Amino acid sequence: MFNSSIITLAPGSPSPVLASRTVPMSLPVSPANRNTGKLRTSTRYLKAFIEYLHSFLLDLILLLTSQSVKPLLTPLKNYLKIERKKEEAMKLKEIIDKDLVKIGIEAKDKEGALDELLGVIEKKFKITNREDVKKKLLEREAVKSTGLGNGIAIPHAHSEFVEGIAACIGISKEGVEFTCLDGKPAHVFVMIVANPQYNLKYLSLLAHTARILSREDIRQKLIDAKNEEEVVRIIREFEG
Repeated sequence: MFNSSIITLAPGSPSPVLASRTVPMSLPVSPANRNTGKLRTSTRYLKAFIEYLHSFLLDLILLLTSQSVKPLLTPLKNYLKIERKKEEAMKLKEIIDKDLVKIGIEAKDKEGALDELLGVIEKKFKITNREDVKKKLLEREAVKSTGLGNGIAIPHAHSEFVEGIAACIGISKEGVEFTCLDGKPAHVFVMIVANPQYNLKYLSLLAHTARILSREDIRQKLIDAKNEEEVVRIIREFEG
């Protein structure tokens, strides 16, 4: 706001009269500032959309690799002659050794289990920002639980603070409350975290892991395993 004074000569008045009025003043918004604000809003919505789309695609992969759906897809797969490229395919045996297996998960809830599994991964893989990776795992769980039911959970996330692709296996005979889809505790955990640059291998490893754990006999063997070496042997025997 600013005052504007105008000198006028009133009728019949021998001297000028000073009239004062207040004029509202506002700073103009430049087109550049306006466009920057719109860009930030658009970027935020786009990022949220991509995260939800990514979550949907991962859930779709896990669904399509389940035993109940696989027979329905076989004719389509044969028709399209889909072949997964060898350089994109990845198996657990390429990553997992006895140091990346923990039998006897001590945590009693989801966040505790995520923290414990992340600690196992850190034994062999370089993670430069642990809090960011844990945050990404929790954000993924907030969208939809990775507890798939039948006693299995595959917590996973992308983070630029992970070098390559990292994974570990955890076993809990007592079970951990993990908000699984069937409402039952999780006993077998496979955590997978990866740098976004390795997205294709990351997705193929997720699908492959879901396929392994969809086998009831494999799940039971893993739960009954007496030591870490036996867990590794079970995985390698199945993958060939």
